[in-house]
Amino acid sequence: MKVFLQKDLKDCGLAVLQSIYHFFYDKKLSINSLKTKAFYSNDGINIANLERLAKEFGIILESYGGPYENLKTLEIVKPTIILIKTGDLNHYVLLTKVKKSKFEIIDPLKGKIKIKPETMAKIFQNVVIFAQKDPEYKRSKVKDKSWNNWWFFLESKSNWYLIFLFFITAVSNFLSSLFMKTIIDKVLPQQDIGLVIKVSIFFAWIVIWRILQDIIKKIYIHKIELKIEKDIFDRFFNALKTGKNFQLLKLDNHDYIRRINLIPSFAAFSASFYYHIFNEVITFLISFFILLWIDIKILGLIIGIGIIYLFISIIVRKSISKNHQFLMEDQLNSLTSTNDMIFSLENLKRDDVYKNLKHQFDEKYYRYKKTEFNIWKKESYLSSFNNFLFSIAPILIVVISSFWIFDKKLSIGELLLFLSFFSFFINPLSSFVNIVTNLPIFLKEFELLNFVLNIEKETTGKYHQKISDIKLKDLSVSYYKNKTLFYIEKMQIKENLHIIGKNGSGKSTFLRLLNQEIVYNGDFLINNLDLKYYDQNELRKRICYIKSQNYFPNISVLSFITNENPEKIQNLINNFQRFDIQEMLYEWQISLDSKFVNNGSNFSSGQKQIIAILQLLTKDFDLILLDEAFENIDEKNFEFLKKVISNYQKNAMFIEISHSKRYVIEQGETFDIKDISKQ
Repeated sequence: MKVFLQKDLKDCGLAVLQSIYHFFYDKKLSINSLKTKAFYSNDGINIANLERLAKEFGIILESYGGPYENLKTLEIVKPTIILIKTGDLNHYVLLTKVKKSKFEIIDPLKGKIKIKPETMAKIFQNVVIFAQKDPEYKRSKVKDKSWNNWWFFLESKSNWYLIFLFFITAVSNFLSSLFMKTIIDKVLPQQDIGLVIKVSIFFAWIVIWRILQDIIKKIYIHKIELKIEKDIFDRFFNALKTGKNFQLLKLDNHDYIRRINLIPSFAAFSASFYYHIFNEVITFLISFFILLWIDIKILGLIIGIGIIYLFISIIVRKSISKNHQFLMEDQLNSLTSTNDMIFSLENLKRDDVYKNLKHQFDEKYYRYKKTEFNIWKKESYLSSFNNFLFSIAPILIVVISSFWIFDKKLSIGELLLFLSFFSFFINPLSSFVNIVTNLPIFLKEFELLNFVLNIEKETTGKYHQKISDIKLKDLSVSYYKNKTLFYIEKMQIKENLHIIGKNGSGKSTFLRLLNQEIVYNGDFLINNLDLKYYDQNELRKRICYIKSQNYFPNISVLSFITNENPEKIQNLINNFQRFDIQEMLYEWQISLDSKFVNNGSNFSSGQKQIIAILQLLTKDFDLILLDEAFENIDEKNFEFLKKVISNYQKNAMFIEISHSKRYVIEQGETFDIKDISKQ
């Protein structure tokens, strides 16, 4: 069975389905096709949702519970999935063979591995899932959307100059190689120093021209690379802004950082790909026909050397490519453990904390370095082999050619020309090997980026008006399909609300729903008009959501409060003067010019809450959502801010959550969340 490795933390179930689909239909199933239709919980895809997803792609899954003793006697007659424990998470793997001494599995993280019975007994989660082909399934021929046009390079007229430059550079290389043959065969027999100088100057100009063209080519390719990179970054961040949260939340921060780190290498490969295709093909073809014209027998010898080089290089490069994904994962894990050490700086003085984090760092760092060293060894062995082959090849050519020179069937000049063209024949082969072996890596990176860049956009209308009435009817929130986390049968909001309830009962989820952060099913009406008819950007401008925990980027306090919007800055200044807030800033020890460091670690929790609350003084909002916004602020400052906000935002509707009952607007209904939501 073909092995498919998972690309993201929660995707072991998707990789398993890819393997089963390939087994049944002998076709590769795009991970993005699966991912788009999958339902995720916090820990990944549960069994019920995996069965539903598999059914959509012609795979029927039947799950059974059973102890480890039954697993030992299981006969594998069809694709079989088992659930095991890895760390704190459940993990889907394919069970391929059951023997007395071992279990053979396909692990989406590690590939094909063998597990001892005593280990399997500890990690097996008593779940076996059998797969069979759905006889009623009809494969769809719809292809994944692609944001990238493979021929964008040719769409720009200016890039045609670069293609012409490839051709001129290749011709210049060949002309410069004729120097030795011309001197030996044409100039030296005449013993004319003046002719030697003229010929040398002519070929020197060819070399200078070739160097200049090479410089221009590199600069131009680098500009193309930067253009591609900027375009992908712009598309990537725009997708995060306009994409549906239901799809965006299928990736965690680790997955997004990984994809962002791929963009520079992806852009570099894309830009250089066309150079290798056009330039190396031209070089290879010209050198092949010239070598064929000089002597077909020596050409046969070079082709033999080239075949050996290709065979060895492709085998080694493919082996390196297989380790490439593990290298990236190990590198990211190593960086994560490094961050854990740095961000735990204050606790490192405690011996047990230091030993624990240092152990985690050592384990992940040395695993990364071990993978890196294995790749380096293979590359070094390949480089040494190539050096040996390319060093011995000219000697072999000279020895064999000497017999033809003795018989006057070949001139010394032709031999020198042959040796010069040998590199032009071999170097393109080296480039082709790099393309062939790196292309799978490139395509994997392309697939990873493709999920984000083609993510489904949220629907938006054109209507916008002041928010004065909110109605929710038969509305449910589900993070995954088989369990409803939040359900509202009927609710109308026309005035200020205080939401109360136990921790974890859904209060914050309710505010996130009103802030349009989470996906829902049912009716969400504003002023008796469905939410889908509203311009989402304009609607978000009318809502302010302040919570107790925020992320503070490395920007100034003023930039965080106003997002450098001139109108917001002016409103903030006006309100500072109107309510004498400038004096309070000194008391709070907050400077608008100060920058946040390490997610605001240079500010106290109370200061950070005040900074977040000051956003309410930048514009008039229709709906203000406050989630424990004043919990770390002392009573005196709370009363001051309460007076200022209630005065300035007197036309807004407030919905507040506060364990300490610190409400900006005292008047208003109080709702227990258990009376609002039904699970």
